[in-house]
Amino acid sequence: MSTEPSDATRTEEIATVAHARPRALVIDWVGVLTTGFEPSVAAWSRSEGVPTAAVMDVLAELRGAGVGEQAGSGMIRALERGEIGAEVFERELASRLRRVSGVAVRRSGLIGRMFGHFEVDLRLLGAVRRLRARGHRTALLSNSWGNDYPGELLEGAFDQVLISGELGMRKPQPEIFRYAAGRLGVAPGESVFVDDLAANVAGAARAGMIGVLHESRAATLRALGRYFPLSSDASAAAASDRSGRAR
Repeated sequence: MSTEPSDATRTEEIATVAHARPRALVIDWVGVLTTGFEPSVAAWSRSEGVPTAAVMDVLAELRGAGVGEQAGSGMIRALERGEIGAEVFERELASRLRRVSGVAVRRSGLIGRMFGHFEVDLRLLGAVRRLRARGHRTALLSNSWGNDYPGELLEGAFDQVLISGELGMRKPQPEIFRYAAGRLGVAPGESVFVDDLAANVAGAARAGMIGVLHESRAATLRALGRYFPLSSDASAAAASDRSGRAR
């Protein structure tokens, strides 16, 4: 999860560097297993009475320059690496939003309120859970802003839940992908990584993983179906999603 924009890259794999049949799935949280970053933040900004454009401009400032760099500047990157706490970020974000928009946003609990507008994609999460039940190793790998994760929904879906702030590194650093593969007991080349940001997928590919750029549930299910023996109900869900969009 990040505010960094993805490239205008097709949904299909942007890199495939595999040395063996995939045994593991590593997948992002925000924008893949949840609704997209921008629409969710827009919903939050409306609830706070802050213009969405102002929020996006401030978040871009806090991200810092150098999109895709492994160790770039910016408060968001420091937050994702766990170098600053969520309360520091909340205070700065609230201060900048007030200065830019004139709206006094309550800083306490700001991140929790924001992420309360991200909805979980239960169908895609269910496909991950079925993959694990069929013997594949699975990991959630998230660039966190100090937000909470729904443990009751994640239970049974993942062998590992890996949060950037707890690890001291963030996507797209290749080290974090190698670490994730090691925690699952597989080689990077035996792992499929799914993310909605092309820079993160490219980082995983540099680490040796198979990279899949997420742009829709149906496309991601199709991609996973090429690597893993998805159950028939997951295949049916992908077909249903395609037909629903065609109508």
